[in-house]
Amino acid sequence: MDWNPQKITARLSAGVTIIDVPREFDLSRAGEMRSARWEALRHGAPIVVDLTGCEFLDPTGMMVVISTYEQAREAGLPFALAGSGLLPKKVLNLVGMDRAVPYFPSLDEATNHVRVAWAVTRRNRVRRG
Repeated sequence: MDWNPQKITARLSAGVTIIDVPREFDLSRAGEMRSARWEALRHGAPIVVDLTGCEFLDPTGMMVVISTYEQAREAGLPFALAGSGLLPKKVLNLVGMDRAVPYFPSLDEATNHVRVAWAVTRRNRVRRG
């Protein structure tokens, strides 16, 4: 899927599914995020939610992001958030998820993190299997 800065979309890039979030993420976009989440889970690859361009994130939006993290974890997929501003970190702190959800200030750092986590996860599965 091509990147569209006006919609929440999921795209596979170098083995990582990136969910791009536009400038505003509120209740009206929750359905888009759920669709992107299902597409990301279907890819079966590590997931990064890119909030670097997001300037407004309401509680519904954050709860959908957190449920995406939880579903990725249940599926055994590494997950991280990317966001250059303080907004994502502040919201994670407010809902008590700041220590659970990996957060990085750039998309590159987040994708590198999930790639390494994925390599370790796959190596451990091979050793057990």
